[in-house]
Amino acid sequence: MRFIEGPDGAGELHLYLDHILEWMDGDANSFRFRIAPARLRFMGVMSLRIQLDYSSTAMGPFQIDGIERRTEERERYTATIWTICATYPDGQIEFEASGYEQDLLAPALEVDRQWLTPAERGDV
Repeated sequence: MRFIEGPDGAGELHLYLDHILEWMDGDANSFRFRIAPARLRFMGVMSLRIQLDYSSTAMGPFQIDGIERRTEERERYTATIWTICATYPDGQIEFEASGYEQDLLAPALEVDRQWLTPAERGDV
């Protein structure tokens, strides 16, 4: 996760993901996955709230259950509210943003799990 300060109090929120591009049949009772490291970039971010409860679990990357988008009327504009729900640890990230982009950062790899290792992701 990365925050970038922008003009007028808004900024960017970058989330770095192991993006599952495809679920494939594996052996009898298993799946294989095509996964690429990706960046999800939200622009015009304001009113950021992060609630992730690591109090009773080990530190590690949080797991996203889903991303929801809704609009709310404000006094002078219509806000687009994003909620990123986490299943591990329990929690969510919520903010206003004007838009988003997703970029794949490297070619996809075929693996037998739903995540990439730091070496596969290209982490230093």
